[in-house]
Amino acid sequence: MSLLSPRILQRLSRSKLLVREAVASTGIGERPSRARGAGIEFADHRQYQLGDDIRYLDQHVLARLGEHYIRQYTLYQQLPVTILLDASASMKYGQPGKFPFSRELTAALGYAALVGGDRVLVGAFSGNSLNWFTPLHGVRRAQALFAWLEQLRPRGTTDLIRTTRQAMPRLLSGGLLVIVSDWMFPGAQEALKVLRLGRQELVGIQVLAPEEEDSALLGGGEIRMVDSETGHEIEISLDPVMRDRYREHFERWRLSVRSALSDNQGLYLRVRSDDDLEQLLLRDWRMAGLIA
Repeated sequence: MSLLSPRILQRLSRSKLLVREAVASTGIGERPSRARGAGIEFADHRQYQLGDDIRYLDQHVLARLGEHYIRQYTLYQQLPVTILLDASASMKYGQPGKFPFSRELTAALGYAALVGGDRVLVGAFSGNSLNWFTPLHGVRRAQALFAWLEQLRPRGTTDLIRTTRQAMPRLLSGGLLVIVSDWMFPGAQEALKVLRLGRQELVGIQVLAPEEEDSALLGGGEIRMVDSETGHEIEISLDPVMRDRYREHFERWRLSVRSALSDNQGLYLRVRSDDDLEQLLLRDWRMAGLIA
């Protein structure tokens, strides 16, 4: 069974991911790259150099200027798209859960990239590990990605700085990097700065549970709260004063995540695990400039 419904797959079948800075730089694909060579679509001229293929000498320029110039053409290549999925224990939280929804988002983004002819690399991070699925190209490989995502289970803690260091050797310069996470960890600013130095165009998707945004859904009175990653427990009285303090703290934290991405020229997108997936992908994210 696919992570995505046939309706969503059909509606995404003509989509592609939109980028602002990332460039196609690998393989043979459908996006114009900065590379020049033999092709069909004329790009520009450059002076002839010893060893150039004389078939691309421009005879019209030779006749007009008396100089040898080579005709260059646009090369169409694949955009390197990397998606990192947070598979830590905190992603188990929520009704509906953050992790199942995040897997669907990752599957949909991977599918849109494959449909668009891009090279897709997906990794899941938790604790000290970053597990990769094999790089993919071609929409026929989408079901293999879906099957791999379905077998993932959230566990352990999150360390984005460690994850960044592990990921860097696999990231192609100038690519698009999407991080799907609740961003409940320290060090986001430092990690994103390293990724920007690696010339990645960044998209940060923050997945939140309804109860995290609206504490009224937790009920009232004395409640016990448990840290999903450490197991630490506290008991609090969820009265109006505590709710106000929670909202203020939550909003400061959410804005800190958005600022960390903004400071590193990244796109910040906030979603909830009870959002309508089809509307999110095909309306909201098109308006946000992520999917065409």
